[in-house]
Amino acid sequence: MRLFLNRLSVLAKRSLINPAMYVMSAVLVIMALLVILVPPKETSIYIPVAILNSDDTSDTREVVDSLCTMNSIFHFYEVDSEEEIYKDLSSGKANTAYIFPKGFSENLTSSGSRYDVKQVVTPASSFVFLSREEVFRSFYGYSSRQIISDTFAARGYDVDIHDPALEALFNKHVNEDFLFALEN
Repeated sequence: MRLFLNRLSVLAKRSLINPAMYVMSAVLVIMALLVILVPPKETSIYIPVAILNSDDTSDTREVVDSLCTMNSIFHFYEVDSEEEIYKDLSSGKANTAYIFPKGFSENLTSSGSRYDVKQVVTPASSFVFLSREEVFRSFYGYSSRQIISDTFAARGYDVDIHDPALEALFNKHVNEDFLFALEN
């Protein structure tokens, strides 16, 4: 045991004389401090998307509110003017922007009408297709209830799109095939 302690003390003396030992010790201490003191990087993706809602109907307002409050990789926020959209896009505050024109909710379910949502992107915009899917997925719930209501109205039934019975039907039995069958 005495021999082991003697050799250990000789090794320690030789190591303390070597300047590389001091450099390595300093690097280890700095690395440990960096790991401890630097806050962890956010692991989630945060993609800001601006929305300008020119359509003043309650249904569009409801959908835009649901977009702004949903938990997703996209952070939707509402702006007041088209100039603000372009300012946010040029400054990098927004990645993509959507403009819903007046009368959008009325034209959403009209036969032969097109969706007049204007999507504004920049060359640096990322996940443009996915953000578009999120926006139209939110409008799908409204438009499908509207299609069902219009179809029943064409057959002489008076159905309100906010009727709880229609909500129950929509939530239980409605899928894409059913909606396309009703439209035809």
